[in-house]
Amino acid sequence: MPTLKECLALVLIALLSVLSVASPVAAFERHHEKADVTVTNKATNPVPVSVQGTVPVTIVGGGAVGGGGGGAATAPEDGAQFTRQGTTFVVFTAADLARTGKRFVVKFVTADAVSPTTNDCSLVQVRVDDGALESRIIMRLHGNGAGVWAASQSAKLYVDNGQRLLVVPFTPPCDATSMEVTVVGYYVDH
Repeated sequence: MPTLKECLALVLIALLSVLSVASPVAAFERHHEKADVTVTNKATNPVPVSVQGTVPVTIVGGGAVGGGGGGAATAPEDGAQFTRQGTTFVVFTAADLARTGKRFVVKFVTADAVSPTTNDCSLVQVRVDDGALESRIIMRLHGNGAGVWAASQSAKLYVDNGQRLLVVPFTPPCDATSMEVTVVGYYVDH
């Protein structure tokens, strides 16, 4: 019989998994009316702006990055979030993470793995490499008894251009058939 602490941990894991996939903008737009937006850019404190969707936006003192409708390409951003899915592992390729002259700093990782046999998938390796192991962290995932393992953890990993981020459960005993990983971080000059 699970203890109260274990039950609360499972509820927290489930909540974090849902929140890491949900779009806060889409959820906000469902419950509130869209309103006009005015952004004031000053030379001393510019505000980066990316216009998406159909909400009217007025920009005073500068232009938008990108364009309406969400289809235009945007300039490299300071902050970034990437989500990838895989079967037995997840790879964020060098092309996914590369920005010219920038280094991606991973600050937070959320991972889940599904094992059809409920085998232990409690340890996952998150590593940066370019063919040779550069750096890594080990995440401890928590299972729910039905073969779903998940966790979120703060991290500090540096991904340079040409490197990839690889997320792999320790096998055996893990026989995951489905994984999803989200990394959150930011770019710095390199």
